[in-house]
Amino acid sequence: MLRVKRLYRRFWVAVAVFVLLGNGLSSACADSNRSPGSSADLPQAQTGSSATATMKEDPGVLLVRPTSSAATAQKERPNVLLITVDTLRADAVGAYGNPKARTPNIDSLAQDSSVFRLAISPEPQTNPTLASIFTGVFPNRHGIVHHMASKLSGRVKPLAELLAGAGYATAGHYSWISFDPEYSGLERGFATYQRHTVDRPFPADRKPDFYEEYLDSKANVTTDGVISWMETGAKDPFFLWIHYNDAHWPYEPPPPFDARFDQ
Repeated sequence: MLRVKRLYRRFWVAVAVFVLLGNGLSSACADSNRSPGSSADLPQAQTGSSATATMKEDPGVLLVRPTSSAATAQKERPNVLLITVDTLRADAVGAYGNPKARTPNIDSLAQDSSVFRLAISPEPQTNPTLASIFTGVFPNRHGIVHHMASKLSGRVKPLAELLAGAGYATAGHYSWISFDPEYSGLERGFATYQRHTVDRPFPADRKPDFYEEYLDSKANVTTDGVISWMETGAKDPFFLWIHYNDAHWPYEPPPPFDARFDQ
C-alpha cells in the first residue's frame, strides 16, 4: 500500500477521463445554463496546458487535471491514468448539475480540474468508441465499426502501443468481456491486460447478447486488481487504463447501494 501511495503522490499530472456511454444526454451536456448548480462555477477547458483532451462516448465528461508547462511535461514524462465508466450519464453526476446525485469523488475532482461539458461520440457502442479514444480517429479508420464483431485495424497505432514504444509501462484493467482480445484487439500495446469479472456458468448454446446474465462487474474487484499491479508491476513512467462497468445493466449494486434510491 505504501507503494501505491508513493505512486499517487508522483502523479504531478493525472488524466482522468470519465467515458459516459449512456444515450440521450448530449443536450444536457451542451446546455450550460440549465440550473444555478450546473457547474458554471467549475473551471472550464484551459489552453496552453500540457494535458490534452480525447474523444469520448455519448454523452461525455472529460476531467483533465491541470498541469505545468508543456516543456516540463516533455522532460518529466508524466504517469498517465485513464479511467472510463460504462453507461454513466452526465445528469447522474453532481458536478454536472444534479443536486440529488451522490458522486462525491467525481465532484471533488471536478472542482480542481478542467471540465469539458460537451462531447460527441463517433459511435453509440462501447468498443468502437473506446477504439476512437485510443487512436483519435473515427471507426471507419480504426476498424472497429461494430461492437464485439470487428477488431482494431493493424493500420493504426493505439495510445498504449505508442507509449510502450516510448518506454512507458502499460496496463489495462477492465470490467467487461467486450474488451477481450478476441472481441476487440484493444490489447495492443498493453504489457498487462486483464479482465476483472465475477463469472457465472455460461451455457454453450447461448449467444453473446446474453453475457450480461452470466457475468458481473464489481468495481472493488477491478480496483483490487489495479492496486495489485501498482504494488508489483508499475514502473515510472506508466500508462494505466481502468474501465468500470458497474453502471451497466443488469443493475445489481451491492448493499447498501441497492436500496439507496428505493424511496
